Amino acid sequence: MPYAPASDESHSLAAAVDRALLTANWQSLPAMFDDVVAQSTCYIPGWVDMTTLAYGQAHENLILNQRLIECDPLDYVGWVGAISAHLWLGDYESGIATAIEGKREVSHRQIDWGLFMSYVVAGRFEEAEARIDRDIRGETRALRARLVLAAARGDAVVANSLLQKYLAADDARDDLRTELFAIAGKRDLANRSAAEIDSDLFGYMLLMQIPIHCMCGAPFDLEVAPNFTQLLADANLPWPPNSPIDWPLKDW
Repeated sequence: MPYAPASDESHSLAAAVDRALLTANWQSLPAMFDDVVAQSTCYIPGWVDMTTLAYGQAHENLILNQRLIECDPLDYVGWVGAISAHLWLGDYESGIATAIEGKREVSHRQIDWGLFMSYVVAGRFEEAEARIDRDIRGETRALRARLVLAAARGDAVVANSLLQKYLAADDARDDLRTELFAIAGKRDLANRSAAEIDSDLFGYMLLMQIPIHCMCGAPFDLEVAPNFTQLLADANLPWPPNSPIDWPLKDW
């Protein structure tokens, strides 16, 4: 094992980063993330992807997740993070290869989703479609995957039909609704959904995850989410976030 076990200092730093995120103390995040990258340990913050992947620090994020894989290849977290980092860096084939390798090491639905999204981002739509039947478990998750694929293909008719079915599902999540509104080109609905989330306690945590989930740049307009907007400014994070894929139905 090339990296030393996590020290008390690294645990404390990771906990401090997660605490800053949760308690809306985002001014300190950039400096703390630099400290996390500088350490060569097997322990990183739980939500480190939220403020790095889509904001110009995908390379640093990849380094951290490659450490996790080397420390414990049976932990799915490192694989999922590395897959996403490769996609944001534009290295789609490495994303696919990492997902396939990760599936050999550990079975987890987020790795399955990562492989599916890698094929989508790479424009290998038929292979992505094959993965839905093979890997994506659960009716609502499969519905979401088919909607994502239709949106990537620019098929508005199919995307809209699947969106209505998804919204009718009992277990459809609020943050994923916002994501799907965005990639389906429903700007008003995405804004309305984001505004509702922004008004909730800890809603900013959900809003921070949406650009990571959708890989779609700005899923909503900042003016509808003033609480979240202030935190972005506190952390000096740019908007719109980066995106590894252009969604044909999304025109903003």
